[in-house]
Amino acid sequence: MSEFRKNTEIFQTPEKKPAMFLVEKTTEASPRHPNRNEDYTLEIADQGLIGLSDGAGGQAAGDTMSRAVMAMLYEHSHEIFGDSLDEVMERFEEVVQKIVAKAHIYSNQITPEGQARAVATFLAAKIVERPEGFWAIVKSIGDSSAFVWQADGRVVFLGAEKGLPEDSLLQKYVDEGRITQLESELISEAPTRANFAAELVFNGLATENEVLEVYDLSSEEISQKKRLFKNAAFLTPRQKQQLHLLKLFQIFNRNPQERALLTQAVGLPGVNFSHTVLVKLSPGDRLVLTSDGLSDNLTKAEIRQILSSAGSLQEGLKNLRAAASDRSQEIENLLSKEDDITLNGLMVVPGARKARGSRLSQEQTRRLSGRRRFQETTRIQNISEALGKALDLAEEDPEVAVLEEKIKEEERLRQVSKAAGDFVSNIGNYFDQRAVVLKIAKMARVGSGDAYENWDDYISKLKRDLQLLRLKKENQEKIA
Repeated sequence: MSEFRKNTEIFQTPEKKPAMFLVEKTTEASPRHPNRNEDYTLEIADQGLIGLSDGAGGQAAGDTMSRAVMAMLYEHSHEIFGDSLDEVMERFEEVVQKIVAKAHIYSNQITPEGQARAVATFLAAKIVERPEGFWAIVKSIGDSSAFVWQADGRVVFLGAEKGLPEDSLLQKYVDEGRITQLESELISEAPTRANFAAELVFNGLATENEVLEVYDLSSEEISQKKRLFKNAAFLTPRQKQQLHLLKLFQIFNRNPQERALLTQAVGLPGVNFSHTVLVKLSPGDRLVLTSDGLSDNLTKAEIRQILSSAGSLQEGLKNLRAAASDRSQEIENLLSKEDDITLNGLMVVPGARKARGSRLSQEQTRRLSGRRRFQETTRIQNISEALGKALDLAEEDPEVAVLEEKIKEEERLRQVSKAAGDFVSNIGNYFDQRAVVLKIAKMARVGSGDAYENWDDYISKLKRDLQLLRLKKENQEKIA
């Protein structure tokens, strides 16, 4: 018999050890309504299916709606199957459309008169095993988000660039061509106005002088300048650039919750498709679904930083939830938002399959036989070079790659933070320079713990670690 439970475990199939998948989840209700969590999840481990729904609307309807959406997914979960990957994807979309149709009717029934319509986001993933490996079919309606935390430590966000955009007002501006995807990310992830200005300059979207021309303007002054430009018969390239910056700062000045208004959600009329992305997963990879309580409070860089020190899926999810909860109480930070915070993750268990396919088996055999042949034919050549040629070990080492990526990210954050500090120092308004830099250092969660001056030492340490790691790898090859 199936079990019904509120929030983190809604519908659970009979107690059974999943052979291929491990599921973990964590949730926390918003301080604004601590006794009512409007996020609901679904986990059916033996089917490789997880889901998440974030409710919105009237006080009595938000949690009811998200709960119903996950109940509908559970009801139709047995229909998501097929002999081919394309067939599974087609049936999955059919199930989503059934949920959309039922949810629209249900929303009409439960929405109290005079209150906002009860709606919910929909985010679900179905893992399909094929001879070439595992595939995740991820479907989304609304602004919940997903990412893959790979076995080697890298984090790949399944956002708009991967085919899974948020259905938000900010994304609508991107779709309409009013702003770019990069500008959208800078707007949504900037903790302060100074940081937003510095990111524009750092990413080559504007010069410092161009930003200074609009930085001090109020929303009313921005609107007045925009009207002047729109009434002009001809605009020079410089004026067009200034008009675009006025638009960017006008959008940034809006309340973050207003920028995140849903343009599509389950329960609203006119929803006729879901965003879909297909992702290849390897054993040890973890697919994580999150409500906007996480993505609104933490930047991508912070999520990567937090997961880099987590030893397990459970630990990673709990650390992210705790960090987002802490951020939601930082009133001075523009990213701060009190909301339900929920994460639902699934890991492809290493060694779950009897065989990963003939390619891996042949490669293992080739490496072993190649090593024996090498030992028999030569003992005087350089061992690491010979192994590299004989065994074709020129692939990128995941451990080294992760550390190299971390160094690049820390160098970028240091430059951005310095730019923000210099920017505030130049205009002499709003913020004390050191306070801004310390805020940004805290935002980045850099291990050194101080302002950007100490990041040089921190980055140097990472580079030394990388050098030692490479030496260690070389020694291991020689010993082998």
